[in-house]
Amino acid sequence: MVVATLASGCVHVRDFRAPSERITPNTAYAEHSRVRVDADLLAADPHTFVLNLGLTVAAIRSRLDFAVNLAHGALGVVNLQSKFTIIDSRWYALGGRVGIIYANPRTFYVLPRALRRELGGFHLVSAPVELWHSFPINRWFAAHLGMSYRATGLRGEYSGDELFVDTSVAQRGFALIPYLDFFIARRVALRLGARLPIVTQVVEATELQRQLEPELIVGVRSVEWLRRPFARTVVLQLGAETRFGRHTHLLLGVNVWAFRPIAPTPIMPWLSFYWRFK
Repeated sequence: MVVATLASGCVHVRDFRAPSERITPNTAYAEHSRVRVDADLLAADPHTFVLNLGLTVAAIRSRLDFAVNLAHGALGVVNLQSKFTIIDSRWYALGGRVGIIYANPRTFYVLPRALRRELGGFHLVSAPVELWHSFPINRWFAAHLGMSYRATGLRGEYSGDELFVDTSVAQRGFALIPYLDFFIARRVALRLGARLPIVTQVVEATELQRQLEPELIVGVRSVEWLRRPFARTVVLQLGAETRFGRHTHLLLGVNVWAFRPIAPTPIMPWLSFYWRFK
């Protein structure tokens, strides 16, 4: 994923190392503000995938927060996450993020009712887990390193007049997520990052049965483990953000290789606004 940002107009001076002003996504830091509202378009992170209207509440300032993606919820997808910070010192921070994503076609109200009923036996569950290290080097530079484990599974069954299909597809992977932040004139943060997969595996299991006679059923079951190559799973990011006014923050950019194989183009723009309320 790559994000490139252009900032213009009346941008405000910002202390990027202060708890109330520092960047929290892809870092070890939990949210400091009591309430944060995010609006993202074409983001590639699992929690903000494609469309996000996020609401984050700080249960313990700078230590623990909880977030929900309301845009996904409106489509019938449960998408929750939580961030926590264990160590927060001048030169080092340690934290993490956990989440859960659940989807079932029965709650996809944008689909026709008959199709929702036929596909209602399928369930999608995704559980991203991340551990983050942050190093605030000085007033103009910070480095972050994330270690991510993501497990996603699709399981369900479909039965027709004489056909029964039971299938499960799962993907699990471990990746390193390095980020570099450059703070320009205390007004713009330039971000450079990547998702570097160490291991990515896909498991596919399918069972197909057909009833030939009232007491005769024939079928076949296959299980296959596939390892996805590095070149097909690496994601890059280049980005920047700035603040307009008292609460409004703006992030503009592009994603690179983040939507394969959904989108035919390797580069996709990304737009994000968020507001912090103390």
